[in-house]
Amino acid sequence: MKKRVFIDMDGTLYRFHDHILDESGHVQIEKMYELDFFVKLESFENMKEAINLLHSVDKEEIEIFILSSADTKEVVHQKNICIDRDFPFIDEEHRLFPKTWESKTDKIPEGIYVGDILIDDYNVNLEQWKDKGGTSIKFVNNINHQGKGRYGGDVGKLWEHEILRYDMKPKEIVLNIEEIIGIQRDRFLFRFPDEEKNKGIMEKVSSVFNEWNLCEHDSKVYLVFTGDLEESITFDYEWMIKNMDAETIEDGCFSSYAEALYNWIDSVIQDIRDLGVWNEEKGHDFYLSVEEIEYCGLKEIYQDEKENDLEMMEEMDEIDK
Repeated sequence: MKKRVFIDMDGTLYRFHDHILDESGHVQIEKMYELDFFVKLESFENMKEAINLLHSVDKEEIEIFILSSADTKEVVHQKNICIDRDFPFIDEEHRLFPKTWESKTDKIPEGIYVGDILIDDYNVNLEQWKDKGGTSIKFVNNINHQGKGRYGGDVGKLWEHEILRYDMKPKEIVLNIEEIIGIQRDRFLFRFPDEEKNKGIMEKVSSVFNEWNLCEHDSKVYLVFTGDLEESITFDYEWMIKNMDAETIEDGCFSSYAEALYNWIDSVIQDIRDLGVWNEEKGHDFYLSVEEIEYCGLKEIYQDEKENDLEMMEEMDEIDK
């Protein structure tokens, strides 16, 4: 039997509160009845991408439902437009629209099963769901989870159970949901799915620094510190077991290039910071390409270092003048 995941819309998939609250944080209900109010709401992009990704990788193991309050046919119509646009794989049978005064727990087909998951931004919904035996995950958006009351969370009380945050990366959101559901996945392969690209990156990592060497043996990947080898020495698994201690070999052993890359990301970050990313001609000067750096999830760090390098070069140009 597939696990069921029920997802709220307002404040969870879409930035509802950015448009329904005034500058003082008061709700302006009348705005909900403006033309195409819900259709015009911006999505939480990371969450939108995560739900699409969750469906694509786990559709054989989970069912995804929309569970969102709607008091009028027009609101239902607008929300269906949003779902058709952003989540076309969710069919009519998996779209549930209780009234705002109804408990969401009363609208679940056949009732709530143990293990049914609700992702919602509102504590009351989450508590009611949990009381019925389901699993509740709080979606922390840019407004709630502050202990200020209603949309800011219960006064003086923050949700103390499972949470997802709007600023988490899509893959991170999926991995967290999978962990809660109990889906087992090779996290390294999921985070870095292109094995050829993983291998190429790790070969570049080892080639830049002569003291690090890379080899494969029996479906394992080894990246170990050997010091400066003479060019006549061929580094391979046989050489390694004859010349190195078992602990060093084991420490450098990975089950895949994806795992090796994951474990070496911190070292790549340090290389970006230590080696710099721009040469004197203000061109890219790093052993990984821009695309490979982005693939590693290091785009922001790369951009920051690029800006720092440019500022430093501009300061040096001023001194030379």
